[in-house]
Amino acid sequence: RGYFAQARAEAEVARLSAEGWDAMVSPVPAYSTLGKFRDPVLNTMLRGGVAALLGTVIHEMTHERLFVPGDTAFNESYASFVEHEGLRQWRAARDRAPDAQEAMLARRRRQFVGLVLDTREQLARDYAAHAGDPAALAAAKHAAFDALRQRYRHLRDQDWGGWTGYDAWFDRPLNNAHLLPFGLYDQWVPAFAALFDRVAGDWPAFHTAVERLAQLPPDARHARRVQVGAVVQFVLERVEQVRQREVDRHVGEPRGGQGEDAGGAQVLHQGEGGIGGHRQHPGAQRRGRGAAHEQAEPHAQEAEPGCGDRMPGT
Repeated sequence: RGYFAQARAEAEVARLSAEGWDAMVSPVPAYSTLGKFRDPVLNTMLRGGVAALLGTVIHEMTHERLFVPGDTAFNESYASFVEHEGLRQWRAARDRAPDAQEAMLARRRRQFVGLVLDTREQLARDYAAHAGDPAALAAAKHAAFDALRQRYRHLRDQDWGGWTGYDAWFDRPLNNAHLLPFGLYDQWVPAFAALFDRVAGDWPAFHTAVERLAQLPPDARHARRVQVGAVVQFVLERVEQVRQREVDRHVGEPRGGQGEDAGGAQVLHQGEGGIGGHRQHPGAQRRGRGAAHEQAEPHAQEAEPGCGDRMPGT
């Protein structure tokens, strides 16, 4: 749930914690009102240079173009793929490759996120194995977070030469809520990348195919993510069916081309019994009903390590 006033976010965390939820407040550098208002370029979006700013703008504009209420993974992966590919094409057009520092930070972030995702999977197994046993659940949770810290220290000291970019994230008490954002930006990216390749990099055709996929019921949509090839084939078949119906309705007319459509804080919370997702609040992420917050993953920078921002370009 997103807030523009930190005090309100902290009050919500206090309320959820009193009910027995794991909860946290996380700052975010950017947001989208999904077309309700003309969203500003905030000073929090200017930390990473021109490419990072461009990536954030592309990401937020993609949310404005298509947003599926209640499906954070789909929305964020879609915006992330468009951001990645948009930046790649922007750089290619200007013969600008990512600099060494940017590439290093991206590699280290991938390694860090991998540690967190491994911990999520371990906890999911542990919570399933010890369901109904509060003492065993608490012990498993404590052991998993201890192991995460140990693995991070090894990575930092052995592979990163002592670079402390994510120390701040580990220097606070961690709970299930801190693990929720990870993976949301990436789950669908391989499917979207394969779809983009299948339409030969045609942006209008790509966006139309994604819109068709978004119209499916949630279970059907996510079932088709399991196998990327199935997702691509199904979506392309649906697009072709729609095109053919248009041709049938307009026999004798030329076939037309595909048309183009275009800081605050958040509270994340999770109960003890799992880490698969957080409870949605009515209206919190609906088009025209307020800001769609950006799920925050730590953004490691030399100047502001572990400040909690979503890393542009990821």
